[in-house]
Amino acid sequence: MLANLYNKICDFSEGVEQSDDITMFVLDYRRNSETVQLELPADISCLNEAKSFVEKQLSKTGADEKIKSECELIVEEVFVNICSYAYEDEGKVIIVCGTSADRFSLTFIDSGKSFNPLEQPVSDINVLAEEREIGGLGIFLIRELSDEISYSHENELNRLMIVKRIADIEE
Repeated sequence: MLANLYNKICDFSEGVEQSDDITMFVLDYRRNSETVQLELPADISCLNEAKSFVEKQLSKTGADEKIKSECELIVEEVFVNICSYAYEDEGKVIIVCGTSADRFSLTFIDSGKSFNPLEQPVSDINVLAEEREIGGLGIFLIRELSDEISYSHENELNRLMIVKRIADIEE
């Protein structure tokens, strides 16, 4: 948005030397946002419930089938990883879905072992499957399918937030 505005200012000035600073500021306000959450046992048997919950929230947005299937894959990868690796014993996973005019966010919260997937090495997908080390492809897929991704560990909680653009809003 800022680059577009700056380019329009440059075009308008037609090469005339700038006589003062230009300050630009953007506030990204998300109107009509909605947030809902679901808490589940960190058990793979709850995967379908997790996917159904997210699909239900996505269906309210008008997102296309490609985005829905990408989000389903993200939910499956993250949920299964939390269930498989976060806890020694039983634990819980909270899934928070946030919707705004043009974005859908998925936040996964657990109190298991601290694990930042963004600090993990990127899998080399050019290596033959037989020669590649086991693991890491799920993280690769999540990174590839996400428009934005962030991780934090605060108050003994892991928070992985993934954002998908669901509509193009004119800037």
